[in-house]
Amino acid sequence: MRKTAVLSDIHSNYIVLKEILNELEKENIDEYLFCGDYVVNGFEDNEVLETIYSLNTKNIVAGNRDVSIATYNGHSWKDLNQFKAIQYSYDNITKKNLDFLKSLPIFKIITLEGKKIYFAHGAPDNVREQIYKDSYDIFDKLIDRCKADIYITGHTHFPFCKRYKNKLFINPGTVGAPIDGNPISTYAILEIDGDNISYSHRVFNYDYNVLKEHYLNSEFHQKCKEWSNLTIYMFRDGFDYYNEFVQFVNKETNGDEKETSRLWNEMFLEYFKMKKLKVL
Repeated sequence: MRKTAVLSDIHSNYIVLKEILNELEKENIDEYLFCGDYVVNGFEDNEVLETIYSLNTKNIVAGNRDVSIATYNGHSWKDLNQFKAIQYSYDNITKKNLDFLKSLPIFKIITLEGKKIYFAHGAPDNVREQIYKDSYDIFDKLIDRCKADIYITGHTHFPFCKRYKNKLFINPGTVGAPIDGNPISTYAILEIDGDNISYSHRVFNYDYNVLKEHYLNSEFHQKCKEWSNLTIYMFRDGFDYYNEFVQFVNKETNGDEKETSRLWNEMFLEYFKMKKLKVL
């Protein structure tokens, strides 16, 4: 029997990642499997990636955030307010870690205990593909294209485990950025023993006040105040304030990057007033 811990969407949340790994040390884990988005949304990208290295696993694929950093030219977003957090990650990542992100594939198929496992952030040809528990058309495409017994994806931050056409489809949720209304971190444990496959959904209740103070006392908060505020309130409420805010701005600017940047700070204050949130 092999016991595999499955983690995804860490988003630079080093504090919670370390606490979850401390919990997993008690579980006699044989394998670790990571489904992408290790960086951005915070300021400890290097610490997250170094921690993943330390686990000596090759079961790692890239998420859309990782691809964005790995393929960025270093200057296109410098003067655009809406990309400050991504620029911050790029400016602070080490060469070793940038090279590591560049080396990651967007999907892998491995064999554990005789069972083939496809894992990715999204689809094999689209790292941003959103796959939910009822995405049957995508399930069918994955079954047809990538022959496996188990399919594991991330990206949506919505955990699920679904049996479909004698296959198992899994999303472990998110370690670092809850947006499904539950301010918790989630991950999964997969156990394979011959033909017996069991899945366990795990929850970690992080300390919101610790995360809040950690962000407020950071350089990231000073340089990327809007993103930091949106992230802190996400920790508190388990709500995707960032995407809602982006939609709020884009409705005014029709997605024009320069206009979005020009109005970013002004509309941030307007959005927080509308949501009755205090700027931290």
